[in-house]
Amino acid sequence: MAFKPPPAILQKVMRIRAMKYTDDGGVNLWGIPAGFFMMYAEVYLQRLMEKQIGMKKASSLLYAYGALQSGQGFKMISKRFGYAKTIPDKVKLLKFNSGQSEIAGRGKYEWIKLDFENEAFIAKGISTTAKEYKRFFGTQKEPIDHYMRGGANAYVELITGKKCFTAETRCIAMGDKYCEFVTKPVGKWGEKDPLFRSQAIEEMPDIKKLGAKIEPYLVLY
Repeated sequence: MAFKPPPAILQKVMRIRAMKYTDDGGVNLWGIPAGFFMMYAEVYLQRLMEKQIGMKKASSLLYAYGALQSGQGFKMISKRFGYAKTIPDKVKLLKFNSGQSEIAGRGKYEWIKLDFENEAFIAKGISTTAKEYKRFFGTQKEPIDHYMRGGANAYVELITGKKCFTAETRCIAMGDKYCEFVTKPVGKWGEKDPLFRSQAIEEMPDIKKLGAKIEPYLVLY
């Protein structure tokens, strides 16, 4: 088997030794506590949420969870390597940040459409969450990767500065070969759009209203 180098973002993480093990048994990424997990345990938790609190609430929580994880990672990476100002730089930053998912073991993704003029963005990839969900619970009738929906949405919102919404149009858990996520500003969807209606989420409380102190998590050590 030919040697395959790690994604660019992981190479930089390794080069500057941004990931470190701590004396108390923890793992830090840029000084932020991190961790590894078994995918079957996470999809089990997702399934429990769907059954206990309903699909709408569960998808909303997972969407918010993914948006926080990817959004904060996007901010940290932008702070560490420089913010994008021009469209070409924004394209590069979005593509570079897509490697975040590989660091976390959530799959490999690529942006197949980055149309800033028409404000339409599409990402596709192999979701480890969707693969494990299908393996654990069988083929599904609806898309299940709400975490990655939220993550893709956070990327586009931060790079465009506009409130957006992301729908999953293909899903490995449904039998597709890959997962696909379409992101557009909320106003570009329209309330009658079937994807918008079927995958709409509930608004979650602002993290600061929950009592969180988020600023320390943008400090790079």
